[in-house]
Amino acid sequence: MSDESGRDYFKEMERLAANLSASETAEATKLLARQGARLQTLTHAFLCLRYLIERGDLASAPEGIQVLYGKMVEGVGAILFLLGRGLPGPAALIFRSALETSVHLQVILRDVEAVKERVLLFEEFLLVQRFERRFGPGVTAEQREKAEKEFERIRANYHPTHPYSWAWKVCPSKRVRKKNVPDNPNLKDLCIFIDHLDYHENLYGHLSDTSHPVPGYKLWLRRDDQLMHVGAKASVHIPMLVRLTVAFSMDTLLRMLAFLMPSDAGALRVFFANVLMQPDEERAEAAR
Repeated sequence: MSDESGRDYFKEMERLAANLSASETAEATKLLARQGARLQTLTHAFLCLRYLIERGDLASAPEGIQVLYGKMVEGVGAILFLLGRGLPGPAALIFRSALETSVHLQVILRDVEAVKERVLLFEEFLLVQRFERRFGPGVTAEQREKAEKEFERIRANYHPTHPYSWAWKVCPSKRVRKKNVPDNPNLKDLCIFIDHLDYHENLYGHLSDTSHPVPGYKLWLRRDDQLMHVGAKASVHIPMLVRLTVAFSMDTLLRMLAFLMPSDAGALRVFFANVLMQPDEERAEAAR
């Protein structure tokens, strides 16, 4: 299709596709040469996380734990995929989500004796979500009535006027609304609850530019030579994201083992530590 000036957009798009493919392949090759050993460590973290699923350890776990763990594992898989293609900005955005998911999972697993109660709060929060959507398009009068009855049964377990967090009963905020009702916990509150304030102070907030339309995102568009580039790029952010993702993956694995208690939990802890805690430099040297 050509415009009045005679430009053939289809041919221009074909040339662009070919040029981009060649450029992305070259950048990916460069990236693997420089960061291949680190990305391999992240691959190991993803496989360790998947291992607990594939061998059936989670099959008997409550559904809420399966949902949170599954979401986090898929997040790590997405980070691995994006970093392998030189896209640190989108990878950091997924990292924030996976980190937040890990925090919520660790809130549930914090006290083994309280897991049953906490996971029920998480699972039944679905009834709160359904109640909030009861007047949406396509909702019948019968479905609306059912949602209202289910919500009435569990409403005391969540914030009385702003039920926006499943964890309100577990970790009420120190902030209060009217009538001295504690507010819903934010992520910082939950990080403090699991003794990981560093997750919020050092990671979550500093990566906010990747989640919002702000000018600071330009830092994530820069290549190693500091020039802005849209597409695959070798970036100083990639080693950092690999280390951080591996670290919270290891933390989650240890918490899951403490909850699941498979017969080989001790051997698995040692194996995961040997695979995931070897310094990048040592792994790179071993690969040579």
